[in-house]
Amino acid sequence: MNQVTQANQQVTMSSSQLSELLLNAKQDEGISSSSYDKKEVNRKIRDMFQAEIDGGKIPSSLDSRGYVIEYHLNELHSTMFVGKWHTPFLKELAQFWIDRKRPQPKSQLQVLHEITSAMIEQEKSLHQLESQVTHIGSEVDLIKNKLDNTYWFAYCFLTVVTVAGEHPTSAATFLTLNPESNADIIFSCNS
Repeated sequence: MNQVTQANQQVTMSSSQLSELLLNAKQDEGISSSSYDKKEVNRKIRDMFQAEIDGGKIPSSLDSRGYVIEYHLNELHSTMFVGKWHTPFLKELAQFWIDRKRPQPKSQLQVLHEITSAMIEQEKSLHQLESQVTHIGSEVDLIKNKLDNTYWFAYCFLTVVTVAGEHPTSAATFLTLNPESNADIIFSCNS
């Protein structure tokens, strides 16, 4: 059979090539048929793909009188054409797509790759959690220090109030009105 030709920079099969393919296939099956000569193949192509021919999707070669001598079908159209006129080919084509849709068993390498990828993702998640725990721990320590200072300040405040014999409410009013005395309270509690 002739090589696949190029029409307008697109890879195609000519009607002559399709005729030869179908004739050889029928002869291999022990069937002799004249319904696959080039003239008959051109007619069948016209019947099957008239809209594509009219739309310019299937190019043709013309003789000097302007009659079509060859159609040039791309891969899709040539596969459709042969599938229609050669049943064993259509069966092989259908089986190919059926087999392709079935889930294929995974190789050991694919399984190993998936497990490794999952482990890497888990390790990243673990590092993120550790970082969050460290950050939360430092925030807890900061809050604990603030609470300790607050309790210490409250203890010192009550101590000063008690030593001075003041009522806690009047002492709090005094500290609010005289914030510089807060430093004296803290100083006296630390000494």
